[in-house]
Amino acid sequence: MGAQSPADHQGLCSLIDRAIALATGTLTRPCGTASIARRNGATLKICATSLSPEAPLVQLATSQRAVVALFIRDPDGDGASLAQILGATYSLTGAETRLAIQLFEGYSLAQAAERHYVSLETVRVQLKTIFSKTATRRQAELVGLLSRLISN
Repeated sequence: MGAQSPADHQGLCSLIDRAIALATGTLTRPCGTASIARRNGATLKICATSLSPEAPLVQLATSQRAVVALFIRDPDGDGASLAQILGATYSLTGAETRLAIQLFEGYSLAQAAERHYVSLETVRVQLKTIFSKTATRRQAELVGLLSRLISN
C-alpha cells in the first residue's frame, strides 16, 4: 500500500511503525489513525492496531513476530459493522461482542449483565476474555480501540 503524496506516505509509514511498536511492547499508547487522499478527492481513513496472540489472524502467521491490523475505510463504500469487525478480527463470541459494544455505548458491567439476564461474574469473565483477545487491559482501552475502529 502506498500514497500519492509524500506527506500521506510518511503518515501511513508512521502509523504502521507505531502499530508495530505497540505490538512489540515498545509503545504503550494507541496508534491513532491516518488519512490518505485519493485521486477523486475523497480520502481513505486508516486505523492501525496490534493484535493479541489469541487473535485468529495471528494464528495464521507462521512466525512469532508482532502482528498488526490495518482497518481501511472508504467513505464511498459500504462499511462493515462494528460487530462484524470484532468477530472477524478478534474472534469475539456473540456475547463478548454484545458486551464490548454495550461498554462502548456507556453501559456499566452491572447494566450489561442485567440486560442479558446473566450474573455480574459471567460478564466479568467475558470482559477478561475480551481483554485477552483485543490486547487491552482496561475498559477505557477497549472503548478507545472500538472508537478508533468505528471513527476510521
